[in-house]
This record gives sequence, C-alpha cells and structure tokens, in this order.
Amino acid sequence: MIQLKNKFIRLLFATIILILLFHFVYSQKEKSILKTNNSNLSKNNDFFLPRSNKLQKFRTKIVRIKRTKTVSTARCGSPSVVPQINRIINGSKAEPFSWPWIVSISQVLEDTNKHVCAGTIISVDYILTAAHCLRERTFKKFLITAGLESLNDQKTKQNTYEIKKFIIHPEYNHSLYKNDIALIVLNRSLKFSEKILPICLPPYETESIVYKNKVFVIGWGSNTGFWDDNSNYLKQTALTILDRKNYNICNNALADYYCALDKSGINSNICFGDSGGPMMLKINEKWYLYGLSNFLTVLNSFNIFNPICDNYRPSYFVNIFKYLDWILLFLNK
Repeated sequence: MIQLKNKFIRLLFATIILILLFHFVYSQKEKSILKTNNSNLSKNNDFFLPRSNKLQKFRTKIVRIKRTKTVSTARCGSPSVVPQINRIINGSKAEPFSWPWIVSISQVLEDTNKHVCAGTIISVDYILTAAHCLRERTFKKFLITAGLESLNDQKTKQNTYEIKKFIIHPEYNHSLYKNDIALIVLNRSLKFSEKILPICLPPYETESIVYKNKVFVIGWGSNTGFWDDNSNYLKQTALTILDRKNYNICNNALADYYCALDKSGINSNICFGDSGGPMMLKINEKWYLYGLSNFLTVLNSFNIFNPICDNYRPSYFVNIFKYLDWILLFLNK
C-alpha cells in the first residue's frame, strides 16, 4: 500500500513538472512571435500599439482626413473683381470675371462648339449642373470652358476641359421633374486664379434666409426670349424667392424647387441656355450657392418648335440643401 502511494506521488510530481515545462516553452515561443510581429508592424506603418492607443490613433487619422478634405477653399465665394449688382431677359451685363465660378458647357460639333448650358465650380475637380443638360442630350462629347467673359472668347488648352465622367443624381426623373442635378468630374484639375474660383456651399442652418433676401442668377442664356439666341456676354439679374404659402402662381409639380420671380417691375428672368448656372446669395462678404437654374415657363405658341420664355412667370431652381449630403459624399472622397 505504501509502495503504491509512493508511485502515485512520483507520477503526480512528474506530471506537474511536464505541465510547467510545456507552459514555459509555449510562453517563450509566443513572445518570440509577438516580438517579430511587433518589429514588422513598426517598420511598415507604426500601427502596433496597445489597444487604447491604437484606437486613439485610428480615430485621430479619421478626424484628420475629415478636416483636410474641406468642401471649399478659403477663397471660395470671394471674387477678385467685385460684382456690380444691378439689374438673362432684361438682365444687365456682368462685370468681367466678377462671377469666376460659372463655366460654359458646350456641345462639340464638326466645325464649332455650341453653348448649351452653364455649370458651377464647387472644387478643383467638380462642377455642378442640371441633370437634363447631360441626360437629355444625344451627343457624347462635351467641353467645359472656365474663366470666360464672353462666349466669343478664345478657347485654349488652358481654359478648356473635357469631362472625365458625370454623375447623374440616382433618383433623377425627367418626366416628373425630380432631382434635376448632376456632378461633372473634369479630366484634369482646375487652376484657380482671378478668373477661375469656386463658389461656397451654404451652411445647413441658413436654408430659410433666401426668403428674406434677393438672390442673384447669371448665365449666357437667351436675352430675347427665343430659343437658340444665346447672349455672347454673361448677364446677371436679381430675383425674389416666393413663399409658396403666400403665392399660388408657383407650379405645384415643381414643389421641391425654389420658385422665383423678378418683382422689381423690370421682369427679368432666366431663359434657354441658363440651365445649370448658380442661384446665389451673399452672406458676410462671401457668395454661397443656394440653387441651380432648372426650369422656366414658356409662352403658349402655335409654333411649338420655337417657344418663347415667359419672363412674367416664375422660374425654378433646385434646392441645394436637399443635396448637400449627396454632393459632400463625392467631394470628401
């Protein structure tokens, strides 16, 4: 009995020794692997840190990305040439280069380029315009020209850009007049100068103030009211955004758009060729983009192939606030 008990004690002691030996060997191997991984990670990206520090560094990187990918530069909305705001049907000629964020979108024909719409610069790579300017065209090639005073200005390699791609709003519906907005991605970045600058995107909290102030629109569209009669020179005018609660003149089919009219008695308005141009408001010495020219009212005419803009009726502008998140999704990439 004593001999059996001694054998059991020796066996138990041997088992304990083996367990301790195995634990020692395994722990040394784990430390060796950890040290190797630590060395490799430190050489590659300096990202192997204690859990709390690792998370902190990761969060810092995200914040840094958000801060550097800003929507607009410090120069946005601040032209070198101050606009002479006066009174494009019945609009006034704009001071040269006082609206440096507007571009001409032209159709490339065999022997010439034909202006069809305007666009608005919001960054070095992106232009905002109306979706119908791109979607409803049968031609495949466009040119974007920046820094223009007149449509007759010389088109050069320096001020002319091709379209790398355009991004139509995913819920755009031409038949129902829904979400008529698109982004153009240029084939190369703009070089900002006195003639070429971005406009500022508006702060979220300022959406309602357009109803208390005059907004300004610009474009090379027809100043006679007739189709295919673009103005060579950039025109500007002031409009009033109508509160639909107090005005029944606005088209209910376009309830998602700003409804605007010239209430000064001059009866100025946008017309054919102005689509995609900016509707702007000045706040604290900077110009902000509140809308894009989208739709207008035409006079009933027996000649449906030659409609006439009705400058006595409202025009309609996409509400930029409804699309800020969508726009920033691309700008912050």
